[in-house]
Amino acid sequence: GIWDSLAFWRWLATGAFAAAAAFAVVVFNAPQTITPGATSQMVSTLADDAGVPGFVAIVDRDKARMTVTPLVAAPTDGRAQELWLIPEGQAAISLGLLDATRAQVVKIPEQLLADVRAGALFAVTLESPEGAPHAKAAGPIIAKGGVALL
Repeated sequence: GIWDSLAFWRWLATGAFAAAAAFAVVVFNAPQTITPGATSQMVSTLADDAGVPGFVAIVDRDKARMTVTPLVAAPTDGRAQELWLIPEGQAAISLGLLDATRAQVVKIPEQLLADVRAGALFAVTLESPEGAPHAKAAGPIIAKGGVALL
C-alpha cells in the first residue's frame, strides 16, 4: 500500500522540507515596520539655497548628541560656522561653533531634546570667531535642512 511505498515517503519528506524552507524565508525576511517616534536615530542633510549639501548631521537622542560632518571647505575669511536648531514654530537656538575641517560630536542640551524631531530644522551660519552676538544669528545662512527619522 501507500504506507509501505518508499516513493511516497520521499515525496512527503521533500514537500515538508520545502514547506519548512519557505516558512523560514518568510519569517526571517519579513519587512520590519518602524512606527513614527519609536526610533531615536535621526538624520539631516544641510544644503545651501542651490541644494548642494554642505553638512550631514546624525542625531542620537538616546545619547543626547549628534555627529556633524562638513562636506564643504572651511571659510577663508576668518568667520566661524555656527550650528543652530530651529524648533518648529520657534526661534533659532545656538548649538555652538563647528570645526569646519572634520566631523565632530555636538552635545544636545537635555532641555532641547524634545525639540529635535520631525518638523525641526538645523542651520549653519557664518559668524564671528567668537560666535553669534546676543544668541541670535548675525551672519548669513550657508546651509539648512530638516530632520528625518532613520
